[in-house]
Amino acid sequence: VCVAFGPDAPVVEMEMAYVIANTLQSASGRLIRLCSTADIPADHLQNGSLILVGTKESNPLIAAQSDSLLVNAGKGSVTLLTHKDPAPAKTCLIVTGDKTESVEAAATDFVLRYWQQAKDSICRVTGLEKGAALGNKAAPGLVNPP
Repeated sequence: VCVAFGPDAPVVEMEMAYVIANTLQSASGRLIRLCSTADIPADHLQNGSLILVGTKESNPLIAAQSDSLLVNAGKGSVTLLTHKDPAPAKTCLIVTGDKTESVEAAATDFVLRYWQQAKDSICRVTGLEKGAALGNKAAPGLVNPP
């Protein structure tokens, strides 16, 4: 999974992408890539899942999507797209709005929905599982992120 913001995105949109990436990494225990759309690896564009954050003005991959995805004035949206042919990726979650504040609202809503799960999963990755602080060995089956 790769979370991508536009190359010239406002700071708030880049920060929202960072918050989404960190929350998903914590919730899943897997590494999540965070980068500009200009730096997305080719394998993510062909076979991966993308989370695009920004407005159609700040994120070129959002601008390439249908105008029907773009939201009403003042409101953000989170939309899941699945493409048969990668364009830009097989699975693409778009966190967008008509302005930066709308993107911030949509990203915050998305993150808060996953926060309950986020606090527990990462413990398996860091060795903080129950008993580890008392010198006990970590539980078998540790998560090994790619």
